[in-house]
Amino acid sequence: MRNNKGQFVKGFHSSTKTEFKLGDKIRLGAKHSEGAKKSISNKLLGRKLSEETKKKVGESHKGNKHWNWKGGISSNKEYRNRQKR
Repeated sequence: MRNNKGQFVKGFHSSTKTEFKLGDKIRLGAKHSEGAKKSISNKLLGRKLSEETKKKVGESHKGNKHWNWKGGISSNKEYRNRQKR
């Protein structure tokens, strides 16, 4: 918060809802160190997923739920020509 002179007000806290929103942006652009990456990787290594979980993950990425889904329309002309054959 700033006062009428544009200076930050010491000790002022936003609402918890606003602070929570800002909390997501604190690490924006920050990168993990190589050691941190390695420890995260080691923690997840060998993790076994149940068949039920694998099916849920598969279903959650099919068709228009997939992050790269473009409505079934491709802008690549070569790809469209291959699909017509």
